[in-house]
Amino acid sequence: MSQAIDAAKKAKGTSNDLDMDAGDMKRWFATFKGYRARRTRGPATPAGHARQMDMAVKSGLRLLHAARANLYRRQGRITADAGHGR
Repeated sequence: MSQAIDAAKKAKGTSNDLDMDAGDMKRWFATFKGYRARRTRGPATPAGHARQMDMAVKSGLRLLHAARANLYRRQGRITADAGHGR
């Protein structure tokens, strides 16, 4: 996923996410949806509310510690405690 957004930024001639406009992000999201469709074998949304919530929480926790999130916190001088909502 981050490779796709990095490629979109390179194509636009920027290295900053904030230089991407809505059209750029829509194109990137379409690329991401295609990637996700190729990577998954089951339905895009699992049946059952409890399973969906469990998957959403796990996804949020993975994103919290992702390289991009860490970079944003470091660039914004956001402490680890503040970055985690504590």
